[in-house]
Amino acid sequence: MTRVEILISGFGGQGVVKLGQILATAAVHAGRHATMLVSHGTETRGGYVRSQVVMADEAIDSPVVERPDFFAPCHAPRTRASRTVSATA
Repeated sequence: MTRVEILISGFGGQGVVKLGQILATAAVHAGRHATMLVSHGTETRGGYVRSQVVMADEAIDSPVVERPDFFAPCHAPRTRASRTVSATA
C-alpha cells in the first residue's frame, strides 16, 4: 500500500473523530504506519470537525491530507467547505 489519505468532515457528535481513530488503529494493527489530525471550530458543542487520516507502508513525512484518496462527508453543507479547504491546500 502506498500513501493513502482520508478526509472525514462533519459536526461534533457525528463520530468524525471516532471514525478517524478506528481507521488509524486498524492500519496500525495491519502493520502499517498511520497518523490522524483533528481540527475543529471554536464552538463548544456541535461545531465543525475534520479528521485527517494518513496510512502508509513507510514512515509518514507529513500527517496533513493534501489530496484525499477517500472523502467521508457526514453532513452535506460541510462537504463544500472541505472541498474548498482541500483545493486551497
